Amino acid sequence: MLLIKTKPVISNSSAACLLSTLSTNTATTSSHITDVGRVQLSSKRRLDAWTQAQKTKLRAWYSPNVEKITVQYVGKLSQPHVGPLQMTRGISCPIDCAKHLSGLLVEQSVIALVNGQPWDMHRPLIQDCSVDFVHFKDAHNDPVLANVAFWRSASFFLAAILESTFRPEHQVRLINNPDVRPEAGGFVCDVSFTPTTTIGNVDPWIPSPRELRALSAYGQRLAASGLSFEPLDADWTLYDACFADEPLRQREVMRAVTGSNSASFSRDDHVRPPVCLYRLGNFVEACPVGPLISSSRLIGRFAVTSFRPLGWLRTSTSNSVLRPLVYRVQGIALPTVFITHFTTFERLMQWSKLPNTDVSEKPDYVVEF
Repeated sequence: MLLIKTKPVISNSSAACLLSTLSTNTATTSSHITDVGRVQLSSKRRLDAWTQAQKTKLRAWYSPNVEKITVQYVGKLSQPHVGPLQMTRGISCPIDCAKHLSGLLVEQSVIALVNGQPWDMHRPLIQDCSVDFVHFKDAHNDPVLANVAFWRSASFFLAAILESTFRPEHQVRLINNPDVRPEAGGFVCDVSFTPTTTIGNVDPWIPSPRELRALSAYGQRLAASGLSFEPLDADWTLYDACFADEPLRQREVMRAVTGSNSASFSRDDHVRPPVCLYRLGNFVEACPVGPLISSSRLIGRFAVTSFRPLGWLRTSTSNSVLRPLVYRVQGIALPTVFITHFTTFERLMQWSKLPNTDVSEKPDYVVEF
């Protein structure tokens, strides 16, 4: 059934709907209430830690005095009258450079090229450099860079939707959002999910087509709100503040970075964790591979196409009734600039419902039913 969510995790005045598989049930155990509170606190803790770390970093660049750097635009709009830009070190981002040049660059740029390397539009510049911008339909730069960034961003966007759409009692938390090829047909997120608080009812919830459309509609509204994908390089303090009590998520991030099964990084105070934390609205999550796109408004058509249970989440408890389930959620999206007939998008949706061949159907954090 469709219910109203009173306090969405992601701020969006138009996002009022969520999915709830059951009506309110007052027969909850104390351990379940504790888990619900832990999930809510985990989301808020990540947001608070990210916000405080960003403020600290900005204060460091402002004190004692701001420094200027020279940024040379080398893109296709480059004309003799477009001279070097004087930007603020550690504060100014490629998106700020685009604002000095053209509104078209602000609206259409997906990622930046800083000294020829892919760069987030909202990642600060820290030294003299050259800058260019990559579009989806780009005759001067390889658009594959933009397409890959879009696919990663759509997966991150799906994770944000899943953690913000459901009521807290469902305890939705991202486990893994693997980096898959666009040719595989769709992007993937594995989440832990408690669909019921009814003791003794272990049947996994299967969303109806109407509920999938509700999730997709929420995603469309959220994309239209124009939220920025804001990166922040994590130090060990920030990393621990976000994931200290989430060893499973920490392990999956580590696997994505190194391919190792280890759950921890090599602790070196002089080396940052090889991850970046991104913020989208009020959602903060690690993204091992970047860059991501500039804004959610670059996401056009979006659909959640598959939401199926894989099994129980592998935990230390033996109580299968209260053990969360693992759901694999798949989706499809297209950039705003690609206008597609609804019949074509329907074919893409059908394709994306199939099991993704780039991801194992039996991950080791799942206990089969």
